[in-house]
Amino acid sequence: MKRRDLIKRLSVGTTGVALGLGGFGQRVLASAGGADQYPIFSGHHFLPRARRVIFIWQAGGMSPYESFENKALLHKLHDKSPVKHRDACSAACLRPLYNFSQQGQSGIEMSDQFPHLAKVIDDMTIVKTLQNFAPAHPQASNFLFSGERLNDKPSLGAWVNYALGSDNPHLPGFVALGGAENISNGFLPSDLHGVFFETEGRALDFLDNPRAISARQQQAAVKQVADLDRLYASISGDDKARAHGKVFELAYKMQSSIPQVLDLQQEPDYIHEAYGLNDEATRKVGVDLLSARRLLEQGVRFVRVTDGGWDHHSGLDQQFPEKARGLDKPLSALISDLKQRGMLDDTLVVVAGEFGRTPFNEGKFIGGFGRGHNPDAGIVMLAGGGIRQGFVYGETDEFGFKTVKDPVNVNDLNATILYALGLDHMRLTYELGGRTFKPTGVGECRIVRDLFA
Repeated sequence: MKRRDLIKRLSVGTTGVALGLGGFGQRVLASAGGADQYPIFSGHHFLPRARRVIFIWQAGGMSPYESFENKALLHKLHDKSPVKHRDACSAACLRPLYNFSQQGQSGIEMSDQFPHLAKVIDDMTIVKTLQNFAPAHPQASNFLFSGERLNDKPSLGAWVNYALGSDNPHLPGFVALGGAENISNGFLPSDLHGVFFETEGRALDFLDNPRAISARQQQAAVKQVADLDRLYASISGDDKARAHGKVFELAYKMQSSIPQVLDLQQEPDYIHEAYGLNDEATRKVGVDLLSARRLLEQGVRFVRVTDGGWDHHSGLDQQFPEKARGLDKPLSALISDLKQRGMLDDTLVVVAGEFGRTPFNEGKFIGGFGRGHNPDAGIVMLAGGGIRQGFVYGETDEFGFKTVKDPVNVNDLNATILYALGLDHMRLTYELGGRTFKPTGVGECRIVRDLFA
């Protein structure tokens, strides 16, 4: 039998995990980190406030008016078309659909659709002025996670993985739960791609070896492949070869580590109840956030959780309460759980959509209530990682349509996330084709230092 055929046969289980299915919505491996991480940084650029990040993406864009923006003028102009914005939209104004009240000692005004979050609002900062550079979901999502319009650039999690790797050599540095969009490594080495795990059922395919292959045979084959790849990389200077070997090594380790880490049955009943695992309305997000906490606890550096379904062009009055209920209890439990475990201080929690919504009733054209896309003013919820507590940042106009004070564009947000991790977005770079790339695109951006205590 030829050497390459022997390696292929002996490493079949690991190969399945490592290669997965590739492409959209499928499973690809990220970096193993540790001693074999890319030797570009001798340490952090700044003193880090956070060791890890969980980014909860409200895919579609949550409405500010049903969450944190209670604009009195919209109540007054409800069902009327405002002269001031007639050129921008011919639709009539739509008032906030739910009651608002001040919550916590900080007195942050918020909708009654988030009763559990109200109990932890004093641990959070609310940004009201997230700005994007695109009004459509695909491009806006690319900007949110890669800093540029096209989807061929590395995701923020891949940049973090490139710089810091994983704290656990048996787990990847960048994991995605709930969806696999916008987790690409782009032009960075392929082992930095986000790993997509299922949180219901089997996390990954090919976790088990064929019966005829012993653990010792597989381990020897994986080691030989990795050694050959490292040898070739040292001669050629090709990072792709080293990334290939690291993927095989990590895949081998994950075969034993992942089933245990994602086994939520190890959690006590009160944790299941707190995260809403016993309620169909909250179970999906609850499982993802509890899984994320376990991954972060075990050394994963960056976890991206996708909570889709926030694009309410119509049916806002029926669908928003469902989405709010689905997120409210699990997110509150995550913040409380991290705090109780002493992890909130060095874990940055970020909750954001790609943009906000308009103050106009787009749904009136098709029946019912609905809001369009507004790239000028979206909501970001932050907690932990040195973030200020009980704080509101940014102001919008009387309609909540335009930012009038303290804008935070998507690249500002990513620069700030990197800053919390002790990384300078201007110095975290990669050379390709004679050009120097950075994680925050080509436009100007800033670190929003006022968000930190």
